[in-house]
Amino acid sequence: MSLGELIIWVSIAGMGRWALYRIGRAMRRDRDWSSQLEGLAEAKDLVPRKVDRGPGVHELKSAITWRLVKSWWSRNPSMDLPPSGSTVFTGQSNGLSISVDTVLVRKYWSNLYDEYLRIAVELPGFPRSLTMRPKGRISRIARLVGLKRVNRGAHCLSNLTVVFSSDPSDRDLEQGYLSTKRLRVLEEFEKRFGGVYIHDGMVFLVKHRRDKNKFNLNALYDNTILLVTRLVEAG
Repeated sequence: MSLGELIIWVSIAGMGRWALYRIGRAMRRDRDWSSQLEGLAEAKDLVPRKVDRGPGVHELKSAITWRLVKSWWSRNPSMDLPPSGSTVFTGQSNGLSISVDTVLVRKYWSNLYDEYLRIAVELPGFPRSLTMRPKGRISRIARLVGLKRVNRGAHCLSNLTVVFSSDPSDRDLEQGYLSTKRLRVLEEFEKRFGGVYIHDGMVFLVKHRRDKNKFNLNALYDNTILLVTRLVEAG
């Protein structure tokens, strides 16, 4: 074997060992993440349920509406469905339905996905047609430099965007529910914790999985319940 061939073989072996190391590290992280979620479920009396049909399956039986088509293309993690084979943890807290799951959101112009953890609690009496999300990076920058972006049907707060329904009666209900006190509560929680979403009558605290070392699962769970409690009391 020549020196050149030896160098090639050593390089290939080194790359193979590095690939195996990365795969093993990823598997350990997955086990650690699953263990954390199972620990949360045990502590909060949540029941695990395997998802047998993920995004794109449930919709086949649904009526095709603009709202549904928009959800297919959205990168809003509160609007997505957990992937097939994943686990959803569900339970009750103070009589309210609560769920913990993860969703995959496709990156722009790519076949890669971002994974998000979601903790969601139902909002009693909240209009299901209303959507709220954190203000995007571009919107935040535009606000800082004094530019205004036109977004029909949306109302921009300092750190949140509220999307009202196009139906006048639904919009009246939505605006009636979003009192000044409730908006203040939502903005406060977005500022303190980030990842505040509202969709389909549920309030979400959403976190990117890459940031899992930056937050405590139990605290995030408790803060989601606290947010709903504060919204109810602010009525």
